Amino acid sequence: MKSQMKLSILAVAASLMLPTTVNASDNVSPRIIGGMDANPASWRFFAQLIPSSTDEPFCGGSYIGNGFVLTAAHCVANRSSATLDVKLGGYKFNSKDGTRFDIKRIITHPSYNSTTVKHDVAVIELNTIPQGFPAVDLGQHSLAQYARAGDLLTVAGLGVTAQHGGRPDVLQEVSVPLVSAETCHEAGGSYAQDYIGVSAFCAGLKEGGKDSCAYDSGGPIVVNQGGLVTQLGIVSWGEGCALPGKYGVYADVPHHYDWINGVVTSPNTPFTFD
Repeated sequence: MKSQMKLSILAVAASLMLPTTVNASDNVSPRIIGGMDANPASWRFFAQLIPSSTDEPFCGGSYIGNGFVLTAAHCVANRSSATLDVKLGGYKFNSKDGTRFDIKRIITHPSYNSTTVKHDVAVIELNTIPQGFPAVDLGQHSLAQYARAGDLLTVAGLGVTAQHGGRPDVLQEVSVPLVSAETCHEAGGSYAQDYIGVSAFCAGLKEGGKDSCAYDSGGPIVVNQGGLVTQLGIVSWGEGCALPGKYGVYADVPHHYDWINGVVTSPNTPFTFD
């Protein structure tokens, strides 16, 4: 799952065969490949980030209640809230479905690093509190409380459905296994960064074929335990889309929960871009 910026980087990297690097933002792209049409009833908390002047989403997000939306920092860092909207209840691409909301403020994680893409977490406060939209449950304390390597997690988005492909008509979802930090580090390059396994995690298949992709950035990856859906991660980055030996990287929600909760419960949280 990846933003337009990431898609452009991916295209250049592919054409020039750039070597891998520890600077994650140099050659990565967030992405839904190998998935299926999602059931809207299962993703009522899904959010689209869209320019105020169009209906075409450039990133995803999740509604976390009380007028706040969770997304990736790289989707919104240094963007003006006046130029963006959030759409809830919309499951079609470039459509008038759903409800648009103006943005009051954008708060990026104070330790977000645009070069390494560490702490790729941001919270958006809407101008009004949506009615009739359920909030997703957020994982707390530790990822290990909810899943271990090999367990299936499900990610959704409206990103491209092939590495150089087009956008889907409707919201897509795909299930991918959680990957251990050790296995992810073995992928080399940007995957060897020491924050993976601490503030971010990997998910995907060693053989490739299923993944998030460009324009999926910021969207939720969740676990379903007996009907309770809990968001564990935020689509952040990856090298290519659904490639063998490469994985999707997700900002770890339980790791960042205290900061997220602090933003939601404190009206004067700093690090705001108006």
